[in-house]
Amino acid sequence: MTVLSIMNRVESMIALHPGSQLVITGGEPLEQNLVELVGSAKQNGMYVAVETNGIQAQELAVDWWAVSPKRERAYFIHSGLLGRVNEIKLVATPALTVDDILGIRKHVPGVPIFLQPDVYTQGEKAFTQVFELFERACRIGVEELRAGVQLHRIYKVP
Repeated sequence: MTVLSIMNRVESMIALHPGSQLVITGGEPLEQNLVELVGSAKQNGMYVAVETNGIQAQELAVDWWAVSPKRERAYFIHSGLLGRVNEIKLVATPALTVDDILGIRKHVPGVPIFLQPDVYTQGEKAFTQVFELFERACRIGVEELRAGVQLHRIYKVP
């Protein structure tokens, strides 16, 4: 799609839902060059958020950066995002440890880290796993840590 056609669709959706934000996510958005799209959205006065796995970075006038680093990449966050990240989202798989959380915290001090249950693969036991991990991390002093849910998973929204 062209930036113009994307913006037309976004603007028509915002007209139906005033106060909405433009959140660029899905797959890995930073595999595309977002400079023109974000620039156009900002010129139109939109609040823009990007949700990324953190492997890549682009210089974008984004209002909110959500980074969801993956274990497969050793929870790597691109240095170009450091200092700009507003929140970290971690899917709490059985392999996620307090040491992993501490490693992430070292690179992004003060940024809220949200632990989210892996309900797709763990089912109901994912909630217990998240809260146990949350409690262990809090006991050793990990700050700005939150336990939450991915509502789109619960409501089965793709």
